[in-house]
Amino acid sequence: VSTQSTGETCVDMGGSSSALSALHRAEQSLLEFGRSYFHGQGGPRYELFDVPLPNGEVIHTLRANLDQPTDHPPVVLLHGYGSGIGTWFATLPLIGTLGREVLAIDIPGCGLSSRPKWELGDGLDCDPELAESWFVDRIEQWRCSCGIDKMVLAGHSMGGYLSAAYAERHPERVKQLILISPAGVPRKPADFAEKIKDRPWLYRVAGSLWESGHSPFTYVNYGPGRWMLGKYVNGRFRDQPYIAKPELIEYLYQNWTEGDLSGGGRMHATLLEPGAFARKPLCDRIPLIPVRTDFIYGTTDWMDFTCALALSPGEYDHAVMRVKDAGHNVMVDNPMGLVEAMGSCLQGDRSGHGAVFSGDSFKLNVFTVSYTHLTLPTKRIV
Repeated sequence: VSTQSTGETCVDMGGSSSALSALHRAEQSLLEFGRSYFHGQGGPRYELFDVPLPNGEVIHTLRANLDQPTDHPPVVLLHGYGSGIGTWFATLPLIGTLGREVLAIDIPGCGLSSRPKWELGDGLDCDPELAESWFVDRIEQWRCSCGIDKMVLAGHSMGGYLSAAYAERHPERVKQLILISPAGVPRKPADFAEKIKDRPWLYRVAGSLWESGHSPFTYVNYGPGRWMLGKYVNGRFRDQPYIAKPELIEYLYQNWTEGDLSGGGRMHATLLEPGAFARKPLCDRIPLIPVRTDFIYGTTDWMDFTCALALSPGEYDHAVMRVKDAGHNVMVDNPMGLVEAMGSCLQGDRSGHGAVFSGDSFKLNVFTVSYTHLTLPTKRIV
């Protein structure tokens, strides 16, 4: 991998921490929390570095499972909107059970990756094809710079959407897609406007701001941002010892406020419509992508897993599975169950289709998948 050093070897980043930005330090603190919680003073070693692109930008990258040489393609993690490498803090310490090299990136325009000026228009004025290319082309440059031949793309939410968009354009470079509560799968219902017409005025205002390209990053920058994110994190996530709420709040705040807005802060409005419906729905595209694709959702996820069940099989029949006690942010809510589900996906035989993964195998320190079966429709809906 060709890298540009940031003075970091994770989780001890090397060099003087005073030379690092507040976002670097918040990322370090969150990753160290996860590693220490699950492994104490031992555990996996991470490397953090910046990969230079031909256009002069960099993509911030983490590499884990360095001591596990394997012939399998690496698993590459792509985060969701408003997130970054740090949000995998509880998943990365467990991912060694997969027996794969794992890389995670800050998506172009996000986190500690370069945040170039956005010049493609805001909201519905932006061509979604051009917006997708903005992200996908940079991810492809990153792959080339890293010397990766093929990879497994595991993307969460908007990262799942971009993973599918990348595989659509570069299927020869993707061994498998693992879409974790992906954004943009269903079409917008024909009666959506009718359904929301009686919603409170604030909801309608929010939709109008979305369409015009307003980013929530802006309001965190110029309002009581840390308080807003704290209220979200404390209300959204359960009180579990492996969920580092103070560290997560600080990481999200620094992520949203450090650096320019760029493409990362705009992807919700350039690629999605209000209601989180894709302007180019994945339900019409995934069946045409010649790459094995599996789906993982939380059991309390606001993303509808039945949309994945309803997809046409395409070249490969896909598996749909869920993680117990997890909402949309599966990797934070139940990282043990997520890694179990990812392990099932990597087997490539659909054995986990219809399963709910609890994460209980990690309590036994034995990686054996234990799950219960969902009642699934036997007939596919095209």
